[in-house]
Amino acid sequence: NLARRGINGIILGTDVPAGTLAKLAKSTIPTVVMNDRVSPVLCRRTRNIAFVINDNLDIGRSAARHLSDQGRFQSFAYVGSIEKLEGSQPRHQSFVDTLRANGKTCQNYAVPTSGLALTSTVRRHAFLKWVGALKKPVGIFASHDGLAHQVVEACLQAGFKIPEQVAILGANNDEVICLTTSPLLSSVEPDFQEEGFQSALLLDKLMRGMIKKPRTALVGVKRVVGRESTIRITPAVSLVGKAMAYIEANACSNIGVDDI
Repeated sequence: NLARRGINGIILGTDVPAGTLAKLAKSTIPTVVMNDRVSPVLCRRTRNIAFVINDNLDIGRSAARHLSDQGRFQSFAYVGSIEKLEGSQPRHQSFVDTLRANGKTCQNYAVPTSGLALTSTVRRHAFLKWVGALKKPVGIFASHDGLAHQVVEACLQAGFKIPEQVAILGANNDEVICLTTSPLLSSVEPDFQEEGFQSALLLDKLMRGMIKKPRTALVGVKRVVGRESTIRITPAVSLVGKAMAYIEANACSNIGVDDI
């Protein structure tokens, strides 16, 4: 449909049906792919295509540094998917390698990607048995925020104190998840703005004929957002955080010092 309407270029940032991917693979319309999971399908294209993906190695490194720099953990662990999705494998490897370079080891727990990984009673029991055997305090990095949220819930259900006994770090900084998890979830935030900028830049070059062969741009980490799931936050710091959030939400509403 897009081709018939005379579309000159496409930025693909979401999942699309297999049939559509097959047609895109044969198309010559300048296309930039922002989704890691569909890129293998389109890799057969040799013209007018570019990829912009998160640097999962940088995400793993940043996670390891955030946890190890605190200097209080007796052990470290990674929770990720069995399948090679969502960058789980490279995030895991980079996390392990960075810890090893600092003389630390890492345990690994793999869960199925399909469905909710830790919601079934059997899976949660097995996971909590594994967590119980880890030396405390332990710093756990989960491959993405959704899984990290489930790790938090499971650990709280089992009575582990967060972050005193178990600190939990996610990835992607999805605020819908991070700010509704209790305690608030720490997360590695990729540079999504840069990802969008690079996508537009590559599409412009493709449409101008400046890129002849497939090209891939890696976008690194913007920051690690430390919240209550990994950092002990004093009441004073928490109060200042609430005040800042109030100012950000109401700055254009004629608020004053008394309101804050």
